[in-house]
Amino acid sequence: MKRSEMKSELILTLLLCWLVPSAALAAQNYPFRIHSVKTTSQHLVTAINDGPATITVFVNVSGTNISSDRHWPVIDVIAPHSPKQLGWVQAANPRQGYSFKTNFNYGLGDVNKISDGSISYRIPFADGIRSRVDQAPGGRITTHTHSSSTFAIDFTVPENTPVVAARGGTVVSVEDSFTVGGQRQELLDKANTIEIQHSDGTIANYVHLAPGKAAVRVGQIVSTGQLIGYSGNTGYSSGPHLHFVLTRAVVGPDNKVDAQSLPVSFYAYNPPTRILIEQGMTVEADYAHPMPVARTHAQPTDNRPPGIVKADTSPTLQNSRNKNDAPSVLITFDVSWLDDVERRTGQPWWVWAGLFLLAIILVKAVRSVFSTSKRKKSYRIEPGNRFNDL
Repeated sequence: MKRSEMKSELILTLLLCWLVPSAALAAQNYPFRIHSVKTTSQHLVTAINDGPATITVFVNVSGTNISSDRHWPVIDVIAPHSPKQLGWVQAANPRQGYSFKTNFNYGLGDVNKISDGSISYRIPFADGIRSRVDQAPGGRITTHTHSSSTFAIDFTVPENTPVVAARGGTVVSVEDSFTVGGQRQELLDKANTIEIQHSDGTIANYVHLAPGKAAVRVGQIVSTGQLIGYSGNTGYSSGPHLHFVLTRAVVGPDNKVDAQSLPVSFYAYNPPTRILIEQGMTVEADYAHPMPVARTHAQPTDNRPPGIVKADTSPTLQNSRNKNDAPSVLITFDVSWLDDVERRTGQPWWVWAGLFLLAIILVKAVRSVFSTSKRKKSYRIEPGNRFNDL
């Protein structure tokens, strides 16, 4: 093999070894997985949550000649940065082999928690910012047609308006790489978004944010009123605005974990006053002054924000088309020595196979370089002369 050909083959192999795991990682939006660990005669099915969000997961196990200590399917909640054992799977007839597969889907949030009805939310802009409400519950709805956005509110503000946390919590998702906005179908999942999970398991979604201007990172704990980013016009959008929606995790009749929107009550002024948001009105993030007397959609309260209408807990859902749908994953586990490779080494078999192939190519490349650099020489002796090279 020529030296140039060997070099090209080596580069191609390196690229393939990098692209295969990278493509797998790119398809995983959140660090959650279902893992099977083989013991002597059983498999332990475990949910592993390596991210900062509480996760609701639906898991079903089916297969041939299997028994288990759990009645599948199961719905479970996995705490942030934690593994959780879901159940054991073994052969129903120990004299025969067995195989099984695990089908699961998951979503952000805690399906077992009810939202805290005593909480009202800050208007999600820096102090002094005014905004017109273009879409809100009870008004003319044009795009908030799915259960995950029924109670969403669209605040019209110029691009690069400072957006703050409407309630304190943990940042569980940040996307600010998209740059294009418009009313085209291909932009439905191209909106920059920040998601913050609260102590009651609910999640606030801040959507259509400006590109490259997220002021928080995943896993960061933020407080009410803290800057998190800037408004924009990314994704499916008719113009610059902030789409704000509060959601909780639910499991639909199709056994899919989904997001269900919840009613939201906002507060403003000093002392805090509940604001009833309606389409067409103008709101102001004013937390330094008393409520103007002319305000007719406000109710004064004590020193803490008042309660809101209790969230709808109906589990009925439709098939979701929202970009934040929980991913569905199908993983098949067959009982074989390949399970032991990953269990003992921490790496799947294809990683070791790729490394072994790469090592062979490198050895051949080194041998080729050294073999071409060594030239064989022969000599002859002529009378009256020194050694002459042939």
